[in-house]
Amino acid sequence: VGFAMSRLSSSQWLTGGALVAGAYWLFKSWKDEREMQQRIEARRALHKKMTLEPRDDWTLHEIARYTGSDPELPILTAIDGEVYNVWRGSEWY
Repeated sequence: VGFAMSRLSSSQWLTGGALVAGAYWLFKSWKDEREMQQRIEARRALHKKMTLEPRDDWTLHEIARYTGSDPELPILTAIDGEVYNVWRGSEWY
């Protein structure tokens, strides 16, 4: 094997290196795109899960279950009779 490798010309080494680099770049691009799509889909699923239909008739008892202690539910806060969904800023609440 060592003997066969030593018989390759510099242009053959460069061509082989370029092919390996190109294959790596294609694979990395595909992998990065796939991971980005997975993150986008996960964010969309989270957004859908955390969205509640607007209502004007919330009670304190109903709002009390949306404290952020359950990661499957959004975080709601009530200020001056208005209810706000603040799950996007969960690190602040």
